[in-house]
Amino acid sequence: MMLLSFVQTTVLGGVMIAVILLLRAALKGRLGAGLFRVLWALAALRLLIPAAIRVSLPVYPILSSPVTGSAHGSDTLTRELLAKLPENLQSVLPAVHGTTAAIPAGMLFWLFGCAAATLYFAVTYCRCRAELRTSLPADCAAVNCWISRHAVTRKIEVRVSDKIATPLTYGIFHPVILLPKQTDWTDERQLDFVLTHEWVHIRRYDALYKLILTAALCLHWCNPLVWVMALVANRDLELSCDEQVLRAAGEQQRQAYALTLLTLQERRNRRTTLYSHFGKYPIEERITAIMKYKKTSLLAVVLAVLLAAAMTTAFALMPQQSEEPADGSVPIAPIEPVSSGDSPPLTGGKTLLCWPAEDCYLVTASFGLSRPDGSEMDHITISGENARHAPVLAAADGIVSFADFDGTNGNCIVIDHINGLRTVYSHCAKIDVKKGDTVKAGDAIATIGSSGSATGPCLGFAVYEDDIACDPVSLMPDSVIEKLSCLK
Repeated sequence: MMLLSFVQTTVLGGVMIAVILLLRAALKGRLGAGLFRVLWALAALRLLIPAAIRVSLPVYPILSSPVTGSAHGSDTLTRELLAKLPENLQSVLPAVHGTTAAIPAGMLFWLFGCAAATLYFAVTYCRCRAELRTSLPADCAAVNCWISRHAVTRKIEVRVSDKIATPLTYGIFHPVILLPKQTDWTDERQLDFVLTHEWVHIRRYDALYKLILTAALCLHWCNPLVWVMALVANRDLELSCDEQVLRAAGEQQRQAYALTLLTLQERRNRRTTLYSHFGKYPIEERITAIMKYKKTSLLAVVLAVLLAAAMTTAFALMPQQSEEPADGSVPIAPIEPVSSGDSPPLTGGKTLLCWPAEDCYLVTASFGLSRPDGSEMDHITISGENARHAPVLAAADGIVSFADFDGTNGNCIVIDHINGLRTVYSHCAKIDVKKGDTVKAGDAIATIGSSGSATGPCLGFAVYEDDIACDPVSLMPDSVIEKLSCLK
């Protein structure tokens, strides 16, 4: 189940990334980079948080294969559900009562990639931090004056290092602005631009932002769109930071700020995704954005808020199970015992049941039929020319203990009877009863459909006595068995 949830998360996250890229291409220059910084954060969180709000609206129908579960049936029924899954998914599902599920090579490869990516970023970060520990405090009157004018709740430390060529910022709780040793301390305007740029990174917790992006990249390294997200999101991070600096300095400082960027961009150093560098990302894009910068209008702000809200809502929702999805869920929820009800008729100690499909007597899959995996079917499948939307009848008096969608079984009903008897009706189209209803033998409880994994209209009918699967045909009256025999 975890694999199915991960695949759904990475696919949906990829769709969200593609939508943001299209919006970025269409609205570039019209809306500030700050909006896309927010959207990239939402996309990264969507990749890291698989949980979603279930709704009944037809959202993302192509992805509406939710992992759900209910409960009924025995071990044989569970094995049947597993057998219907693709082989590459069967091998990663949990073991069923003592059978061991091997981890497939594909999953091992993914785990290896996650570990390798995490190790790479961790080692790179630790090596850089070790080198940066040799830095010294910046002893400059202009720096001290700037710090006094830019206080934040966290203490900011400005240091100098001969290991870097461009300014950078690191640290979440104890932020440090690191300046290269060759900084021109006499150019106070350039120094103010650099420090303000790094201060914006600190004030917005961009170090944490980059950590979230890196975590999403390590987890979803096999999704190429996530790599694109990491690249473009870091560009938008710097662009939005440039906008904040110009908003504080004024539009008349665009040319001076661009010249500062050009000067520092030429000084390159080793890169790490966990630090924020002043001159790190493509210079042409940043210079163009700086020279075209103008204050964002109120209308643009409103549109940006609405767009961010719409994206958040759309990609936080997941479709509720429809009538005919097909997934690989395994029933797991408990079934309440029957507290009352009339006994089915008994003849010579044998319980006789009503035939559950009105005017449909074609059994296309028999009880005990061997499958390729060696297991045996613990139910029968009923079909026929008149099967679609034919009434599904209660096989005996009892109480409905489950009436809902159940993954592979589709729309499913479970009825508990006395004497430890339980009947299960799968792949229904419309369910006409609800949990807790009392039914009589022969009552219409649903219509035959093709929900769940069914490829055509049919009814899956299973009978359990004290949780042991029984052949439903053996519990039918002779009159029903004769009709079944005529069709063999």
